[in-house]
Amino acid sequence: TAYLTQWRGTAPLALASQRVQADATAISGDSAAADNLELAYDGTGYAGGTTRQQVEIDRPQLLELTDNLSLRGRFRTFTRMLGNPLTIPHGSANGEVHATIIQYSDGAFRWRMYYTPYPPNTFEHPWVARSNDKATWDATTGVSNPVIAQGAPGSYNDGYDADPSVLYSPANAIWMMVWQAYSSTTGRRVIALATSANGLSWTPYAGTTVNGNAVPVILAGDDTGGQTWEQQDGTGISLVSTPTLIEVGGWFHLYYCGVKTGNDYSPMGYAKFQLDGSGNVINMQRVSPSPLLTLPEDAECVVGGNHYVIGRHGGTYYMTVVRGRVASASHWTVGTMDRVVALMTSTDLINWDYQGVIVRPSAGYPSWDSFQIYHSAFLMDRERNVVIEDGRPLLVVSAF
Repeated sequence: TAYLTQWRGTAPLALASQRVQADATAISGDSAAADNLELAYDGTGYAGGTTRQQVEIDRPQLLELTDNLSLRGRFRTFTRMLGNPLTIPHGSANGEVHATIIQYSDGAFRWRMYYTPYPPNTFEHPWVARSNDKATWDATTGVSNPVIAQGAPGSYNDGYDADPSVLYSPANAIWMMVWQAYSSTTGRRVIALATSANGLSWTPYAGTTVNGNAVPVILAGDDTGGQTWEQQDGTGISLVSTPTLIEVGGWFHLYYCGVKTGNDYSPMGYAKFQLDGSGNVINMQRVSPSPLLTLPEDAECVVGGNHYVIGRHGGTYYMTVVRGRVASASHWTVGTMDRVVALMTSTDLINWDYQGVIVRPSAGYPSWDSFQIYHSAFLMDRERNVVIEDGRPLLVVSAF
């Protein structure tokens, strides 16, 4: 499930999303929840109180930021918007996850959502839905879903296709999507590329091969540039996942994680590449150090993170990241771990400042958002600029 959140202040409005497992989505305007989060936030990025705002992972929602943006670029307090959870089609699956909402008017609709139906992961392949109000979504008009189909047995994506990250490249006049493809036959997780003329119908990349990968794969932990940290321990099997992509200065900047213990504890990698005049991927290179960073353990979160999602506003880049929360900080069963969403910022794409947790689960079990906050993303335009509505950013959040 996903929902929208909004920031109340002078900074841009943001959308947040997380992995969703239910069949509905909503927007809520709960001022009490915002107050609770403020009580739990002491300005250090750690939980300092007894109440914590949480969001539903089973149903995508919209949140709004309810506090001013600090000088360090931290979004502090988010609250649900009215109308959550969102109504999102998901075919034969039980819910939706990995939602990113793009502002783009094509004459029929004003907004697009790229996401994957889930669970089960049999149905986890990228979909596109469109909307005029960000609450109710149409996944049938002018689009045939899924836009990336499950592969034949033994192929690179005979399992599932998750974590789609989409942008439009003005320089190349083309839409681009990267995603994590999983093979249930080999156990490999790799990053693949597809392109589109309109952002609705997608073609897997079929150009020049990249670092020994079979197209449409462009990065794998076991390719010619692969790193040990990108591989399953002791086996050499590629385990790269959760990619996010942005174009800056003629380069496509690709961030991803190397899977450790089911995504939690994962470091973040950084690679970049270009396209030539024929649309071939060229100059693919991992940026040193590799991995670029591993978020340290703190009073609330375990080491590492996953589901990094990048956007920009002005001269600052914003990266949301899902983090596992230590059992002592969890209201869930002792020995298990819930998840939260944190924020990092950068001005050079290499050095990232950790701004702390921005969305937490709610304490009211069995609330739909009482366990995990998952993949979350700012509402952006198709070039991944954070959209500002009424002076505020929006965040689309998934929870369960």
